[in-house]
Amino acid sequence: MTDLNNIRYGESNDELYTPISLSKKLIEHIGLKENHSCLDPFYGTGSFFNNFNSNEENDFCEINLGSDFFRYTKKHDWVISNPPFSQLTKVFQHTLMISKIGFAYILPSYSLSCNRIKMASDNGFYLSKLIHFKNPKEWMLGFQMVFAIFTKQKNDSFVNLEYEPGIQKKLFEV
Repeated sequence: MTDLNNIRYGESNDELYTPISLSKKLIEHIGLKENHSCLDPFYGTGSFFNNFNSNEENDFCEINLGSDFFRYTKKHDWVISNPPFSQLTKVFQHTLMISKIGFAYILPSYSLSCNRIKMASDNGFYLSKLIHFKNPKEWMLGFQMVFAIFTKQKNDSFVNLEYEPGIQKKLFEV
């Protein structure tokens, strides 16, 4: 079992622990209701999980504590976390199977690709909010992070032109 008090920041690209103050602020933007169950699939130091509403159905996974998200099957209203960047496609695929209302992840802005947005929309989830924030100093990153919130509510504010029929031809005709 990992001693969570001795985890160091930035040991790899997959271990960037979210400061509690940032987790609290990001959770506020989701609009959780008291009866919503939440899953934190990548617990780390617990900064998301420990700030969810107090619902006895809330749960977390942490591979270092013997609980593998990719083997977790219980459905929750919301899935919220800071996932490992090296496995984002796999994370999205599994999240889409166990989330009932929505999911929200901290992501490198460059990783929010048309393919991932389409994967979500093909499964009935739509990008509803994108929050930019200042990267915590301890992350020592040279790229912008975002908090992407996906819900079952279709939102026409975000358009994925890549998948409109004939759009590539229209965009690049001279």
